[in-house]
Amino acid sequence: MHLRILYEKAGLLTGFLPLIAYGVLAGSSLQGIVTALGVAMIVTIIAGIYDLRKGMILSWATLVLFASLFIAVGVLNMTWILPGIGMLLYAGLAMVAFGSILAKTPFTLQYAREMVDRKLWKNPFFIRVNVLIRGSGGVFL
Repeated sequence: MHLRILYEKAGLLTGFLPLIAYGVLAGSSLQGIVTALGVAMIVTIIAGIYDLRKGMILSWATLVLFASLFIAVGVLNMTWILPGIGMLLYAGLAMVAFGSILAKTPFTLQYAREMVDRKLWKNPFFIRVNVLIRGSGGVFL
């Protein structure tokens, strides 16, 4: 139970662990990149298990991104995407960020709702702040 409390306090920060794992492990070799993609996918599941269960957009998008790239490179041997793999990761995450804003549900709103009273959830100011945080590239709420 203590682990869950610690996890919930970390909130959105756990969403960045897969990117950190990938960045640390990915080298210049094909095997290094495939390993890093696989580890990042596993870290996404382990670090994001509670968020995945709750349907958090960022966790699911991260899992889909790393799984897709792992399958493309590691299974289908689509090595031609290797030079742009970093760009694909960040472009995918940017699409999630801006797509969630266009859908009028910024993904930061899911995390912010866990930190504030339910009465504020429909408050236009509360929603606007989350749009601004995500739109400006802010990470912390």
